[in-house]
Amino acid sequence: MTKIFFDDRVFSLSDDAGECFGVMNGLGTNPAGELELAELFDSFELSPQIPEMRALCSDISEALRMLCSRSVLVRAAGGVVRNAEGKILLIHRLGLWDLPKGKSEGDESEADTALREVREECGLHDLHLGKKLRNTYHVYRLDHIRIIKETAWYAMTSTGAELPRPQVEEGIDRVGWASVEDLPKYADMYASIRDLLTSPSIIINQEK
Repeated sequence: MTKIFFDDRVFSLSDDAGECFGVMNGLGTNPAGELELAELFDSFELSPQIPEMRALCSDISEALRMLCSRSVLVRAAGGVVRNAEGKILLIHRLGLWDLPKGKSEGDESEADTALREVREECGLHDLHLGKKLRNTYHVYRLDHIRIIKETAWYAMTSTGAELPRPQVEEGIDRVGWASVEDLPKYADMYASIRDLLTSPSIIINQEK
């Protein structure tokens, strides 16, 4: 299942009927084709009373490509960074807890973008790049234009003794390490970030 976040609401694409129609406090749908799927996506954006909608589709990648083609797609990358104690690096920006990430520059690779953003936003340089974890998607409006931000996440480890420091010019006022067990205490966190960090595949299989 692929999730596209609208703040704390989520529109999901699933190829599993049980998963699609088993949604709690939301809607499961079976669009007849691309046009109906696009209309459902548009309708969901304008329906803040619906917390979640799941659309059944046979080809998630193609459905995602189509939805992205109807918006402005912005590519970004970031890091899920662990230290020697297994704690995860968090940043606090604009009143919410987040992970270091940013838009790609020029023709740099996803991995290079992720490393650069962690170094710039957190002041860490002694980093080991691990495997790519997955992409996340969230929607926002800028000058009335709908944008879908696709962020590629990479596992990283901080292998040195550097202390993280926030990039204040980017609106980051705090940066620090959090244990997996303490993550539920961070109530003010983007829904897409919480979903990423609480995914079993991320927590259990992340390379150290």
